[in-house]
Amino acid sequence: MSQKQGTLNASLPKTVIVGLITSSLLLAQSQAEETNAPTQLKPTVVTGSLIPTFETITAAPVDVYTIEAIERSGVDSVQQLIQRLPAISGNASFGDSRGNGGDGSAAVGLRNIPLGTLVLIDGRRVAPNQLPLAANVDINASAAVPVLAQCLKDFDPTVAVQSAEALGRLGVEAGVAVPALAKSMEDFRPGIQLAAAGALSKFGQSARPAVPALLKALSNSDFHLRLAATNALESIAPEVLGTNGVSGVRTEEK
Repeated sequence: MSQKQGTLNASLPKTVIVGLITSSLLLAQSQAEETNAPTQLKPTVVTGSLIPTFETITAAPVDVYTIEAIERSGVDSVQQLIQRLPAISGNASFGDSRGNGGDGSAAVGLRNIPLGTLVLIDGRRVAPNQLPLAANVDINASAAVPVLAQCLKDFDPTVAVQSAEALGRLGVEAGVAVPALAKSMEDFRPGIQLAAAGALSKFGQSARPAVPALLKALSNSDFHLRLAATNALESIAPEVLGTNGVSGVRTEEK
């Protein structure tokens, strides 16, 4: 074997080792680049409801009116303010007075879409008007709540009962209505406690401040009042029933 061949053979393993190291480094670098590459995600569509939409359909414009702007407008009611909004058109928004055969309610239909306007008060959705021949959200309801709350103290028990029932039908302004109805749970005149319990059940969890008054009613001798209190608690705070010795009643127990 010549000296040249011996030198070549001696350097061959080193060459192979260097080649393997270089290949390993290149492979590691390639894997690192693939790991750091951005992940391609599928398109995500976020809607305000469970109804899907298309990207080509833009969101409806949102107009915000501050209390300062409302005061400068000089309006006296929510109805007057809404009637001045640019989005109001046609006869979709209207008010019924008692004098023309209406029920005194006022409805709103943005962009001329009757019965298609979502109304929220303090973040809580307002149910449609339950008055006869009406299926709109009454935007005058909030203004009536303080008056009805005062009528719960009326000398005539019939007025107090009807006021409680009206507060339950409206189901708005819980911060005003619920404390007044809870206070009426201590009024022992005929029918008032029953009407108050029924009204509180319509407010759901917003009526939690009235839970102590409803729990107290469970020990009343009147079966119908105990049943109304049970139904209200099932709607407001069902976890209190069946715990710590607290139990409601059922219709079959009568």
